[in-house]
Amino acid sequence: TNSLRLYDTTTGQSVASSFSVSADGKTLDLTPDALLEVSRLYYWYVGYSPYLYDLANNFIALNRFSSFTTGVQVDNSPPVLLSSNIVGGGIN
Repeated sequence: TNSLRLYDTTTGQSVASSFSVSADGKTLDLTPDALLEVSRLYYWYVGYSPYLYDLANNFIALNRFSSFTTGVQVDNSPPVLLSSNIVGGGIN
């Protein structure tokens, strides 16, 4: 859908991506179909066009966006959890 978009400022093109919503409806995950290019500025848009509405047809978003720049080198190492302070039974 065009309502959610990842945009590459170097190519001037949208990046093919998939989107999913969490079971509780509070989190939106964006996953590019391929690795992003290094040292590149990207924008992600919510409510680009058409605009977004909830299940009750209430207006949600009108073209909200943010940007990020990818790192300068490829990182093939998976993330590593160094510490955690979750107390037994805690969920957040």
